[in-house]
Amino acid sequence: MQFIKPILEKIQKQIKTLDIKLLAIVFAIVVTLCLIFIWIDKYLLLFVIGVAFIIISFSFFNFKPLWYLGIFCMPLSLELSQFLGDAALTVPSDLIVAGFSILFLMKIPKYKEDLQKIFSHPITVSILLYFLWMIITSLFAEKPIVAIKFTLNTYWYTSAYFLWTILFLKDNKKDFYNWLYIIAIPICFVVIYTMYKHSFKGFSKQASYYIMAPFYKEHTAYAASIAVLVPIYFILSIYSNLKKWVKVSFFFVFLILFLGVITSFTRGAWLGVLFAVFTFWALKYWGFTRVIIPFSLPFLAGFLIFFSADVFFTFSNTGNSVDQGLNKHIKSIINLRTDESNKERINRWVAAKSMLEERPMTGFGPGNYAMTYAPYQQYEFMTSISTFKGDGGTAHSEFFLAASEMGYLGLLLVIIWFLTTIIKGFQGVLKSKSRENLYLYMAALTGLMTFFIHAFFNNFLDQDKVAIPVYFCMAIIVSLDTFYSHDN
Repeated sequence: MQFIKPILEKIQKQIKTLDIKLLAIVFAIVVTLCLIFIWIDKYLLLFVIGVAFIIISFSFFNFKPLWYLGIFCMPLSLELSQFLGDAALTVPSDLIVAGFSILFLMKIPKYKEDLQKIFSHPITVSILLYFLWMIITSLFAEKPIVAIKFTLNTYWYTSAYFLWTILFLKDNKKDFYNWLYIIAIPICFVVIYTMYKHSFKGFSKQASYYIMAPFYKEHTAYAASIAVLVPIYFILSIYSNLKKWVKVSFFFVFLILFLGVITSFTRGAWLGVLFAVFTFWALKYWGFTRVIIPFSLPFLAGFLIFFSADVFFTFSNTGNSVDQGLNKHIKSIINLRTDESNKERINRWVAAKSMLEERPMTGFGPGNYAMTYAPYQQYEFMTSISTFKGDGGTAHSEFFLAASEMGYLGLLLVIIWFLTTIIKGFQGVLKSKSRENLYLYMAALTGLMTFFIHAFFNNFLDQDKVAIPVYFCMAIIVSLDTFYSHDN
């Protein structure tokens, strides 16, 4: 019984230092959320119980191991909807993320000075503005309960794996690499497991849509998640100051993840990785890049104009891409006339545009697109895979999704958020005084570039397995700017 005594003494000491008013407010919030969750979804009762245990267990002790556990479990977490039908939970990651989001409220007084610095950073400000507008549009949503759940979901990810990540990185610079050490094993396991199963299907495109189950529901989220990590492991395996065996290990992780992206048959992820390579090259040889930028802008503008015209005026309803090989699959990236998945993507964009025109101010509410877009589809844009059930995904674009769910201001805020992140990443690379910081900036920025390009064609910020690595990269940039900008 002697080992219990120091634990009890530590708990008593922690209780004395707690702000009782803050604790009462947090308790009231937790109780309210519990009641809401139980009312919304019967399966969330399990969620509430799990979160309560996490808060009780870790609020008095060093809870960084829980953060590490959340990182490790991210690729391995399972969606209960695959086994229980309508249970919208991913275990155990949702329990850990929600627990951290509540712990964040409890620890605000302790990190007050650091949080003031963090919330003055442009990236944090842009995220905060986006989140505040999400709360406002939830009040005018077509389905308010869905909007509330979606907004809470966004808060969980931003607090647990953006704000907490920055705080942990501030305390220990080794956590820049610890995060990658921890996630390497489970993410490689998932990719190898997927490719092993895929090999029995001859690495066919048709099998690539579902072969990553039960860890991922479909191939686009799987590819987006690992694509973010591909340039990070590559850059740090070549240019970091880590030990040689670590750099070799990182390079093998890079190879595994790169093969995972290739065999996923996800064109958005392919384009994202390709653009990350271009970004790395542009930053590595900035002296040459800044000379050719003025000459490349007219060609880029011309391509965008041509692309927009092709989207809305020139495509037909014939053909199908399911049985195409890898070569034809690559060509289908720019095939807007006969590629079925591209045509369906345009159908979703046209529906989102119609929704925006009907509700330009507040949209239909966060998380509401899937359940409200069906009547806004136009017959001439519909395909053989179009549906009126709301079970075929959402707007297939972070930008069209924000516009349809949160109006023009929501679209503007998500553009500001992404552009601010890119600008701060570029500034960090160009102004860095430390070689280590330089390549950390470059790794984070190129990882984010894979997501930003993919965001034109799919939307993933509501999915933990993509949102967590994306927020981690943003946290790297903010923490380097805020706490390590004077490193030499």
